[in-house]
Amino acid sequence: MIVFTCGATGGHVTPAIALAQELSDHNSVHFLTSSDRTDRDIVVQNRFKHTPLGPSPRRSWQYFFTFFKAFFALKKLNPSLIVSTGGGQTVPVLCVAILKKIPFVLLEQNVLPGRVNRLVARFARRIYTSFDESASYFNHPVRCLGNPIRSTFQEDTASQKYATLDFPDFPKIVCFGGSQGALLLNTIFKSQYAYFLQSPFVLIHITGKSFYNTHFKGSETLLSNQASQLKVVVFPYFEKMDLLYQQAHLMICRSGATTMAELLHFGTSAILVPFAQAKDNHQYLNASAFSTLEAGIMIEEKDLTFKKIQDHFKNPKPNHSRPNKAAWTISQDILHLKSHG
Repeated sequence: MIVFTCGATGGHVTPAIALAQELSDHNSVHFLTSSDRTDRDIVVQNRFKHTPLGPSPRRSWQYFFTFFKAFFALKKLNPSLIVSTGGGQTVPVLCVAILKKIPFVLLEQNVLPGRVNRLVARFARRIYTSFDESASYFNHPVRCLGNPIRSTFQEDTASQKYATLDFPDFPKIVCFGGSQGALLLNTIFKSQYAYFLQSPFVLIHITGKSFYNTHFKGSETLLSNQASQLKVVVFPYFEKMDLLYQQAHLMICRSGATTMAELLHFGTSAILVPFAQAKDNHQYLNASAFSTLEAGIMIEEKDLTFKKIQDHFKNPKPNHSRPNKAAWTISQDILHLKSHG
């Protein structure tokens, strides 16, 4: 049994899903999730077994409660290995692992490692990173094998709806703020729907569930121009992102590590807008590394205007596909670790 513990957002759980897809052919896998956040939704969508440990902890007493839930869950599951992708939600699980001497490995997706991974690194059997630059933040050897991406992207109601739509033959601009959405990007693009109705572009706008429920619930989210051409489509969430990566002329998005790994894999041109309030400014470091690879451009929030984005609509910076085999490579290393102790 291999148990996965992840942070509560898509950026933490998606690499775990990618790795679990590779390992499920060889071992039984099980996720420990929150009961109220995105991680549980994604695990359920991908049909993996899971045990909810309660609401994602934010206060000290909640961590204490989750610790005991994790203790009994791990006692029952009796895993031979735990895979952690970082985030505060993993702290109680990893504390139990250290106490019970259950071996665990860490996946670090960002250039600047998260605080939890830095804290527990000395107890880990392996540390896998996505960027060479991350090694300087650990006092332990790391293996830079890349950020795992999914071999299969699941269908959901949004992607099923998308497949039925009749778009005009115009380039698609995709605005995507990650699993939680991005308020700044949402606000800018929502104010420009009239522009897209008149322009030679189609807009696919993925807002996140909270913004969508506030601004669009009960209203039309398919907007057509006077010629009855479908020009603007709004979704709260979109699971089968490979469709959009392959079809997007340009994607405007945050610079979470998973998003960047998928952009590089599919060769999708992008404008990255790092979230200025991200812990330790790690999204800025991610976007800088992405720009160094000449895979796209970065515009900081303080400099962001629709005009600056619009300037790149016709001729986005090309991004050449870099096939990602990290999930397979890391899974093989984990299997070797398990078999050889």
